[in-house]
Amino acid sequence: MTVKSMMMLALMAVSVGTWAEGEPETASPETPISELDFESVKARAENGDVAAMDELSIRYRRGMGVRVNDKEANRWIMAAASNGNERAIGVCYSEGLGVEKDFKEAFKWYRKAAGKGDLCAMNNIWACCLGSSRAQHIEEEEFPAEEAMRLLRFAADRGIGVAMTNLGSCYEVGTMVEPDEIEAIKWYRKAAEKGDAIAINRLFRYYDQEAEKWRQRASGSGLYVPRRRTGEGAAIKRSEGDSLRSRRLRRMIEMEEQRKKAFEELREQKLQEAAQQDRKDD
Repeated sequence: MTVKSMMMLALMAVSVGTWAEGEPETASPETPISELDFESVKARAENGDVAAMDELSIRYRRGMGVRVNDKEANRWIMAAASNGNERAIGVCYSEGLGVEKDFKEAFKWYRKAAGKGDLCAMNNIWACCLGSSRAQHIEEEEFPAEEAMRLLRFAADRGIGVAMTNLGSCYEVGTMVEPDEIEAIKWYRKAAEKGDAIAINRLFRYYDQEAEKWRQRASGSGLYVPRRRTGEGAAIKRSEGDSLRSRRLRRMIEMEEQRKKAFEELREQKLQEAAQQDRKDD
């Protein structure tokens, strides 16, 4: 049986429901699958756990604990869809995996999954309504933007890495919230701690900019601060392993803290020297 045939059987086996108003319900497993390490998720998926198949596809897509591998991500999302996972069916419609692309149909499946407490599907709803995938033509009258933001925050507050990254992006650019760089960095850091490669790369972008600001300020005060090494050797590639990205990110943060401390010490020294000079002049 082909993947497409299996998907069509899954589509016939599950009917699309309507969105339920009110607070989303969430399942309460002993250990949420999103909290398991990569190897544990993979083992479950290989043993037929449909939720693990869906989660494994996300890990491969986002580079969470493993190198980014779109081919493996597609393979596992299609496996989850063929076994009736509603969010996975939505992704297949959105990406045209095994079925014809149909964004409206994808949105229906996301809504059904989110209504049953699927946190990742809540993020997908936000992406359809307010994210870069707004080209999917989900308009305000079909689903309120405020509700899409509420679902995104609901998922982010419960530890979904991709939702954390998207919430950080909202604060960075001012999507449905006031722009707030501090909040953006906070959510990017939370997502980076879960290994989300996109969040890690966005943090690097921010720290690159912040490092240059501090370097210029320090140089203007007479303190020599060398530029951070750049170029291909220092670049973080999306396909690199999670551990390497995490180590470099931690090192970057440590370096920025050291530079800020050095600048403040120099500033304090200059103030003291100026005060001593003032006393002498008096």
